[in-house]
Amino acid sequence: TTAEPGTFHVPESWSPKGDKFLFSTITKARLGASLWTFSLQDRKVERFGGVQSSSAILPAAVFSPNGRWVAYVSDETGLTGVYVQPFPATGAKYPISKGRASFPLWSPDGKAIVYVATTSSGAPRLVVVSLTTEPTFAFGNPVVVPSGTLQTGGGSVPNAPRRFDMAPDRAIVGTVEAEQRSSQPGALRIE
Repeated sequence: TTAEPGTFHVPESWSPKGDKFLFSTITKARLGASLWTFSLQDRKVERFGGVQSSSAILPAAVFSPNGRWVAYVSDETGLTGVYVQPFPATGAKYPISKGRASFPLWSPDGKAIVYVATTSSGAPRLVVVSLTTEPTFAFGNPVVVPSGTLQTGGGSVPNAPRRFDMAPDRAIVGTVEAEQRSSQPGALRIE
């Protein structure tokens, strides 16, 4: 892609077939981000599902394992939350999170989404929501994942990298703070 002056393109996610990818555009003048798709076959760029944020929060968009859904972050309600739309977009939109949330990640089997939810105390916690996509889209209530001192992301830094991932067996790996008695207090390690 080629960004216009004052605009940045940020890669988000490859489709499972590898024929398309999602990317965000950030415009410095308006301090907003939007989500786009790029087709390798016809080199065509298209806006995805009207996803737009009023701030520089990246959508952190990810394709589902079957490529038929996209989870992303938006602040369209005034509160940053996780949403899912079909791919290609049909106009249907499902708000997955309750309250502030970021960094969505599909489970390898496509039956859950893990994301970072900000608690009422302001502490970020990993949350998992089970879902089904057939015959219709439906999802359950968020459940907090016991994660100890897992560093879930940039905290209040919305565009920091996601600091966790999920294995095919749904085991979660992420960075944690080293024990305080370490020679480097606050150092991060993968656990």
